[in-house]
Amino acid sequence: RPFFSENADLFQMPLSLLYTRRMEDIVVGGKVTGKAGDATFAGLYVRSNDTPRDAYGDPLTDDDGEVLPAERSAYGAVVYRQDLFGSATAGAYLATRERDDGYSRVGALMAGVSPAQCLRLNAIAARSRDSGEAGEDEAYALEWSYDSPTANSEGSLQYIGDDFAPAIGYVEADARGTYGGEGHLWRRFDIGSGLLNEFELCGWGGRFEARDGPLQSYWAGGEVVFHLPVGCAVGVEYNRSYDVRDDAEHPDASL
Repeated sequence: RPFFSENADLFQMPLSLLYTRRMEDIVVGGKVTGKAGDATFAGLYVRSNDTPRDAYGDPLTDDDGEVLPAERSAYGAVVYRQDLFGSATAGAYLATRERDDGYSRVGALMAGVSPAQCLRLNAIAARSRDSGEAGEDEAYALEWSYDSPTANSEGSLQYIGDDFAPAIGYVEADARGTYGGEGHLWRRFDIGSGLLNEFELCGWGGRFEARDGPLQSYWAGGEVVFHLPVGCAVGVEYNRSYDVRDDAEHPDASL
């Protein structure tokens, strides 16, 4: 799929609003990318024969449970980004899927800033619309990344509306109607003693809840790694998770 992977970073966003595997049997397609001064833009258009799907991407079936025959679809997506002040960006995204029985569309506004050399923040606000009974809702996300020689961290916070259904994007069924976040932190300490060169601490975790319901899931874990002068390392890792679907905790430790 080189057609989609080339310059794919232009469509990368805190939310997955461009999922090209929605386009199955491609008939014709075209893409344009460019840069003018501090502005960057990209456009994509594809016509394909696809499995009929509802606003959430699930295949449509007949009364006997059989998937309906493929139908002709037209996809379009455009993204525009503007560099600001050397360390910030602002942009917009619009995507649509036109099909015989209607349409599905999503629009989004994006912003990013680097308040420090090692830190990056990206945010997005999106709204979807569908010609059917469902698919009109909102979603928001904020992600961060910090990277230095001795420490790094990355994570995100997000809210996905119950009926949010991006036209060419991908949202897991369990993620709809939820809010929460996840993160990761790593730190290295240089010791330089006779018994220990350095050690690393690493931690991660996340928690997501339904907007109008009980806790959905959480997970947390940590790891300690010791680097010895003989050229080997020893680490201990521990994880713990919970999922409301099986109402059970899952501890796990490894060396």
